[in-house]
Amino acid sequence: MNNMTLRAISGTIYIAVLCFGILVHVNVAFGLFLALALIAFSEFTKNGKESLELKSNLFSYLSIVLLFIGINGSFIGLSETTTKLFLFSSIFGIAGTFLYELFKNFEKGAANIVFQLGGLVYAALPFCFALPFAHLNGNYQGMVLISLFILIWSSDTFAYLCGRTFGKHKLFEKISPKKTWEGFIGGAILTVGSGIVLYYTTDITSLSNWILFALLAVIFGSIGDLIESMFKRSIGIKDSGNIIPGHGGILDRMDSFIVALPVIYAFFSIFGL
Repeated sequence: MNNMTLRAISGTIYIAVLCFGILVHVNVAFGLFLALALIAFSEFTKNGKESLELKSNLFSYLSIVLLFIGINGSFIGLSETTTKLFLFSSIFGIAGTFLYELFKNFEKGAANIVFQLGGLVYAALPFCFALPFAHLNGNYQGMVLISLFILIWSSDTFAYLCGRTFGKHKLFEKISPKKTWEGFIGGAILTVGSGIVLYYTTDITSLSNWILFALLAVIFGSIGDLIESMFKRSIGIKDSGNIIPGHGGILDRMDSFIVALPVIYAFFSIFGL
């Protein structure tokens, strides 16, 4: 099987699992995004272990689970008291990380703590906002999350095509030599077009909000892509993982999503979706 065929098959399976998990039921989406948070954190710490000689501990994973349930537990029927208990308990998971490094790995303890907390904030925490974003209009709307993925995928695809056709001026050559301003601008215009199509094919929000939605996805999705490229270049790796054959890891596929989602969620939670 050649690499192109492998990429096509694994990419199709990845998209199918993602869409099924989001659309079939909120409880399945809960499990999906918790799993993505744990896998993304695992990839982040694995790369640090190999390149920086650092390591993670189980307290970090425990804190992610507790934090995720504390933020999202109400969406799967947990009481407010129970979710607050989980959210409060996540503090002890983080404290456990500090204590473990203090007593078990003192020489590299400070670096490990900073590394793990950075991974929690960057790789895991953004997934905690997926379900709140899908509930902005009250009830669970999986199509809101699917729409964000569509806009991000549109931005990536159109930026690539426009860059190959018209690209002359480098966007950020030191980090991503192939990206150009022409690709970014062309991708942004065509992604706004995708947002307009989504306005006419869904019943989620107004046309002006769809245009803002698309622009935020383009801008912060691109920033997320550049941040992940910076991390990989700084530690000398090509892919964050290999869970998706031919595509790399979850962080490789979700780098735009994990930066764009918290910003877009914050924006529409303030101004309304």
